[in-house]
Amino acid sequence: MWFLCSQTCDTSLHSVQNIYYYLVSDSAPEDLPSPSGYPSLMCPQPISGKLAERGHARRENPVVDPYEEDVFSSEVFTDENEDSIAGNEVSEAGTLTDLHNSSNIPEVEILSLLEEKIPLYNLRVNTTSRYSYEHSDWLRSARGSPEGAQESDEDDLDLSPVMMEETLKYFALCGERVVQMTKTYNDIDAVTKLLAEKEKDLELAAKIGQTLLEQNKKLSDRIDTLEEQLTVIDDQNTQLQHDLKLKSNLLKIYTDDPGYSDSDDDIPQDKKPGQFTQRVELLQKKVRTLEDENLKMRYDMVDLRETTDSMEEKEEQLMQDCLNQLGSSKTKVEVMTEELTKRLEENFRLQEEVTSLLAQLVDVQQKVKRMSIENEELTQDRQASKEAQRELTGELLELQEKYQECMDMLHEAQALSRQKRQESIPSIGDWAP
Repeated sequence: MWFLCSQTCDTSLHSVQNIYYYLVSDSAPEDLPSPSGYPSLMCPQPISGKLAERGHARRENPVVDPYEEDVFSSEVFTDENEDSIAGNEVSEAGTLTDLHNSSNIPEVEILSLLEEKIPLYNLRVNTTSRYSYEHSDWLRSARGSPEGAQESDEDDLDLSPVMMEETLKYFALCGERVVQMTKTYNDIDAVTKLLAEKEKDLELAAKIGQTLLEQNKKLSDRIDTLEEQLTVIDDQNTQLQHDLKLKSNLLKIYTDDPGYSDSDDDIPQDKKPGQFTQRVELLQKKVRTLEDENLKMRYDMVDLRETTDSMEEKEEQLMQDCLNQLGSSKTKVEVMTEELTKRLEENFRLQEEVTSLLAQLVDVQQKVKRMSIENEELTQDRQASKEAQRELTGELLELQEKYQECMDMLHEAQALSRQKRQESIPSIGDWAP
């Protein structure tokens, strides 16, 4: 039979004792590896009768009472080996799963009961097959139940530093147990259960880490605050010591001033008993004089303060005027900038127009040049035409003269021909019968 037990102290003291794992078995194998690496995990002492009676009650009623007066205890009982509790045989915690994976073990319970409060965690391991579990190892109590999961996430873990340390040690020992669970990898359900268990362990470790970080942050803030307070107190102490030193020096100067001291030679012998009274009166006069000077200095300080206030008001007024002028200047600059932008845009537009006009002017000049060349050619052609016309006119006149001469010659020939005809006609009549 296996028995797992750990003890803690009262949470009002915020301290937890070291967790010890007592593993007792009456049927442990002889070739079980020795727990040399974990000497603190062995417990050869027999289990008390009170715990055995509690085991009977747990076996009859497997429901765990969260308010049972037990401090963070973990128990395992079986029906077959109840009498072997008092044995002295021990086994290693890492072989817990390998050696006890039968269905005879009803449950493994870890109770966390602190000052009759609701336990933080309840460990139940019910085996239904060779390597798988029926329930998850870590079952949440009323504080960590699924109904109050949202509330438990917002609350901080009420764990002392020692309890956190021992819980983390327990997680480290659970990591050593994984080495002995290689056979469970063939069972998907067992692997799923183990992963769920590890996930819950990781969640608890993360919450513990968050709690430690918050505590560290609070302590750091408190240290910073105390250091600031210490610095302020040191400054005040230094200032007070300086003021005390100044006052002591001032009092020493007034008490040891030879101009105001009365020697035995200046005072008659019959007036020596009243020397202390005269000295007190003289000191009182000095005090009144100093009070008057102090009052005058206060008046001067008030005047200076009023002057300073007036100067500050004037300076503020000047600053306001400067700001107003700066604002107006800024507005003017913005207006001028906008106008300059418009002018620049207009200038760019005019430059584009000038460029287009210059291009047109170049085209016109080219056209004018071309037309001038054509005009010169046409002028030359016209001059040539005029010269040809004059030549043709001269030739025409010559031809007209020749034509006139030919006509005159024709008329003369016709006249001569008629004359000859007339002359020839009578001669023909003479021949008639």
